[in-house]
Amino acid sequence: MTKKPKKQFSSKKVLFVILVFLVVGHAVAAGNAVDTTGKQKFMNGEFGRDLEYGGWFGSISQTGEPKETDKGASSQLYSNVGLTQYYFVTGDECTLSHVMKSVEIHKTYAHDEEFDGYYMKLNRDLSVSDSSKAKHSHYGQGSLMPNLILATQDSAVISFSKHLADLCIERMIDPVNGWILGYPNGFDREWNYVPYLVDSDLRRLFATSALPCYPRRTIPGKLPKDRDLL
Repeated sequence: MTKKPKKQFSSKKVLFVILVFLVVGHAVAAGNAVDTTGKQKFMNGEFGRDLEYGGWFGSISQTGEPKETDKGASSQLYSNVGLTQYYFVTGDECTLSHVMKSVEIHKTYAHDEEFDGYYMKLNRDLSVSDSSKAKHSHYGQGSLMPNLILATQDSAVISFSKHLADLCIERMIDPVNGWILGYPNGFDREWNYVPYLVDSDLRRLFATSALPCYPRRTIPGKLPKDRDLL
């Protein structure tokens, strides 16, 4: 006499599992809908954008409140890069207009009228917070400008991109090695080279051991002397 196989699941268990999946699926879908709404609000400029002074906050909370209100070159740059990519996908002109306003702020308020070049950071009210000049305020914009040229085909955008490139070539090229300086080192407002320095003990160790082994790399009148590292 053969035994009947034991039922693994009763109809009640199957219905219970289906019900669980339905409840979980509905919860996930609802969560995704909320998340999508949040993303859409960010893309539309409701989150992250300073509605009073313009530009993007340095960082925001999960619910959209500003945590850092300064306008650093890097936060403005990469916000604009992402939103320009979003524009390519969606064709959302509102998003592109926010990018253009942010770029105009950088061109206008971060521009050094006396020595040329662009500052690294503005306060929330667009006054200058950090007058140094480095990658993200100059050749770092190269991650944005080609996309923005394609998106707008605007002669003013092309002109600004050319100006940034000219500044990099004129002011930021290492004459010995040919690379572009600016990260993590940079320049002060008058374009004097400011090296990236580590802990003072490491500087002393480097100055007393490594420096004699390598030829000095200098920009005349710009780079510090070896003794400045001590």
